[in-house]
Amino acid sequence: MAEPIYPDLVVPVNDGPDGNAMMIVANLRRGLQHRHVSADKISEITTEALSSDYNHVLQTVGKYATLDQS
Repeated sequence: MAEPIYPDLVVPVNDGPDGNAMMIVANLRRGLQHRHVSADKISEITTEALSSDYNHVLQTVGKYATLDQS
């Protein structure tokens, strides 16, 4: 996988409460907001991430953030 656009943005992905798709996307959204990404772009990324299955969520989020699976 290529380096994410925001490699310093770390999104937890684990078996706990941070591991469900909605929490993963929420953490990404929060991180993008802190990086002053436009609301329209965040909405576009969120829609894309949630357009398919869990693996697609991970792939989409991984384009923008570092996934922390610890």
